[in-house]
Amino acid sequence: MVGKVGKVVAVGGGGGSNGVFDHVEHNDGSRYKGDLVGGKKHGFGEYIWPDGSMYRGEWKDNKMHGAGVLHYEDGSCYEGEWSEDQKHGFGTMNFANGDQYQGQWHMGLMHGHGTMSYADGAVYEGSFKEGRKHGVGQHTFASGRVWAGEFVEGRQHKQHAAREPDAPNDDDDDTAPAFSSNV
Repeated sequence: MVGKVGKVVAVGGGGGSNGVFDHVEHNDGSRYKGDLVGGKKHGFGEYIWPDGSMYRGEWKDNKMHGAGVLHYEDGSCYEGEWSEDQKHGFGTMNFANGDQYQGQWHMGLMHGHGTMSYADGAVYEGSFKEGRKHGVGQHTFASGRVWAGEFVEGRQHKQHAAREPDAPNDDDDDTAPAFSSNV
C-alpha cells in the first residue's frame, strides 16, 4: 500500500555536501534509491514500499512530482504526470481488472477529457469530473450499442444520440447502421 514512510535506518552511497545518496532504507522495509537534496527525495529516484508497490520517476521535496510510473501491489499501474504525490495532468491507469483510463487527472482523480476502456470491451470517451463521467460523452457498450449525451455524476442524464449495432444482413450490402438523434 502506498502510504507513510518509516524512519531511516541506513543510508549508503554518495554523500558529500550536495546530499546525493545511492540508497536509503527505512525501518518499515521501504527503500529509496536516487537523488536526495537536503535529506529529501528530490530529482530522479525509485521508491519501493513494503508491500512491493514501486514508483520510479521524478521527485520534488519528498513527493512524487513530474513524470513517473507507479506499479501497485495489486497489479495496477499508473504512468503519467504527478503533482504533490497525486496523479495530476495527463496519464494512463491500467487497472488490475483489465480496465484502462487514459486522459486528464486532477489531484488524484480522473478529471477533464479521457477515455475509459473496460475489460468487457465497452468504451467511454468524454468528460470526467472528480472521478466520474460528467458532462458530454459517448459510451459504446460491448454489444456495439452507443449512447451519446450528457452524464451527471456518473449516470446517463440527457441522451443526444443513440445507435444500435449492425444487424446481420443476408444480402451483404454495406448500408450504414441506423442512427437516431434526440436533440
